[in-house]
Amino acid sequence: MEIIFAAVNEVIGHNLRSIREHVGLTLEQLAHLVNSSPSHLGNIERGIANPTINTLCKLAEVLKINITNFFEPAPIFPGRKETMIFMANGYDPGDQSQFASLPKETQEKVLSLLNQLQQLFYEEKEK
Repeated sequence: MEIIFAAVNEVIGHNLRSIREHVGLTLEQLAHLVNSSPSHLGNIERGIANPTINTLCKLAEVLKINITNFFEPAPIFPGRKETMIFMANGYDPGDQSQFASLPKETQEKVLSLLNQLQQLFYEEKEK
């Protein structure tokens, strides 16, 4: 299971860096916008830190993307259509995320759950 979490963190970090650079923000600027530290965001980008859903929601809001974009299998940019939920880039097939092998219906349920979590975050923030 640790391999799965490490792989997911690597995908999240890779996508976070790609999106951040695409929108032209430095780590320091993004950290300020989400009330975090540059070192923590740097650790997330390197796949070292395990980001919370709350952190991912804040990042998605500031970057104007859907939270599910962090879980895409390849570098993504805001506005790109979502095609998959999770995939562990750079790992041998035996080490790939269990999510990549789930039936499409199950992947859609995971996507729906992530969207619901993001919506709850926004609703709580507005209170």
